[in-house]
Amino acid sequence: MMRVVRMFLVVMGVAYRFAKKGWRLFPQFLFSAALVVLYLGTYASFGFFHVVSQEVGLVFLLILIVEAALLAVVYEAWPMALVALLGGLATPLLISSPRDEYLSLFAYLLLLNGGALLILWRRP
Repeated sequence: MMRVVRMFLVVMGVAYRFAKKGWRLFPQFLFSAALVVLYLGTYASFGFFHVVSQEVGLVFLLILIVEAALLAVVYEAWPMALVALLGGLATPLLISSPRDEYLSLFAYLLLLNGGALLILWRRP
């Protein structure tokens, strides 16, 4: 997992450097690709390799969703907002539970939709 995090940080640093130089689309692609790689690495760490518990994986995935949404707003990168939204919608599918927790699911989806509306409201 540390290799994935290091790779994530390197790609984010490269994307930040290109964004500071005035490039627009290439840093958005790099930011989105780094977030997807870290998202899938987090899922693999608890789903396949059982390095972290399911609860820790859920918290980390939620942090990644919020980070992707904030980066989308800061850099006005609406494809990155789409990555955040798709990651947010995929999280309940990836974090499955043997029990039916539909109240938690609907509360989560309500928060996710509220966040998507805030991002759309912030869009120029």
